[in-house]
Amino acid sequence: MKPFALKRYWPSFLLVAFASIVITILYVTVSDKQVLDAKKLQFETVAGDNSLLKDLQLNVESHEDTSNGTIAFNDGTLTFSENPISWQEKLDQQYDSHMQSLQNRYRNFMRPFQYGGANATPLETDDAVVIANITEGWFDEFDNSSAQIDLALLQKETEAETHFSVTVDLPGDTSLSYVQNLEMVNNHLYAILDVYDHQTDMNSNVLLNIDMDKQVLTSSTTMLDDIAETQGTDSYISLHGLSPTPTPTAWFLIDQEETSRIAGYDATANTSFFLEQEGENGIIDRLLTFNDMLYAVSTEDQFQVDVYNIVNKTFHESITTDITLSEAYNTDFLIKDGLMYVLNLDSYENNTSNDVGDGHLYVIDVNTGAVRYHGKLSNVSLGLSITFGEDEL
Repeated sequence: MKPFALKRYWPSFLLVAFASIVITILYVTVSDKQVLDAKKLQFETVAGDNSLLKDLQLNVESHEDTSNGTIAFNDGTLTFSENPISWQEKLDQQYDSHMQSLQNRYRNFMRPFQYGGANATPLETDDAVVIANITEGWFDEFDNSSAQIDLALLQKETEAETHFSVTVDLPGDTSLSYVQNLEMVNNHLYAILDVYDHQTDMNSNVLLNIDMDKQVLTSSTTMLDDIAETQGTDSYISLHGLSPTPTPTAWFLIDQEETSRIAGYDATANTSFFLEQEGENGIIDRLLTFNDMLYAVSTEDQFQVDVYNIVNKTFHESITTDITLSEAYNTDFLIKDGLMYVLNLDSYENNTSNDVGDGHLYVIDVNTGAVRYHGKLSNVSLGLSITFGEDEL
């Protein structure tokens, strides 16, 4: 080739090289190992059917709020959307959006609570809208022996409104932080209150049983104190929600040095109890309810789920797998349609400088314990949660 020929054809050589690079990038992106963003956040299928991930959403958050975002699984295609705000801010936005939606639909009823902020907690049922609004004894007030909660009820069909207040006795030198949960069962409103103790710098929970027909507070019980008295003081107690059926029951984990116990508080009978657990009790990381079953998830040695019948409060079965998880505080769980989705962030000791680690996503059949899917996340920022859709944050 003459010297001038190279100069003549070099644009073609560059074009071919550029096309090769583009094809390589496209292949990596659409293959099973997908690069989700410029920070090299990666996901790949290790084994199983990835159609089980349809409509699944992973929320990724770093401590510095530099790589917050959403990994969405849509028909096998993964997308990563940057979100510059923290998930707590997004939760607040969704709360405001929900309140605004209620205000738009029930404008006259909601107007008094328009500026309620964190003090006002809404509950929408098939038949009614309920608002619980803290008016006295809130978090910024100290030395409270009681708190006042205003209740407002709107019947959707008749648009009839009911307004009344209840006074709640608070234990010790405390203040009411917020209304944590609201459930309506048989015209009884069950509210779980988060109460802050200024002397011990600890939070406890009070369960209210409010008769909406008679407009009276039927019972008010400091659940954690009641359970702690029977368990002892060397334990850590955490609330895991309220199951409204068959009887309203609040579920707790009581963690001691090497064991966990499951406690329940029956709101109808106004009594606390412990579930009889099979075998040696290990450390339980999470309680989940699905239909009439309570699932106690343990990740101490291997992934295991103990299943309890909520109706008769008895042990049902254990589900064991060969999955080994690390650092349970970086693990999240979700049950949907008979499947348990498990998201775990591996140890990041070698990557503390840039605050990233690797993660695994498992899909487990809650009836058989079979692992239906296994995926791997690489270079993911610390702080993972697993959700379905925007409304499940």
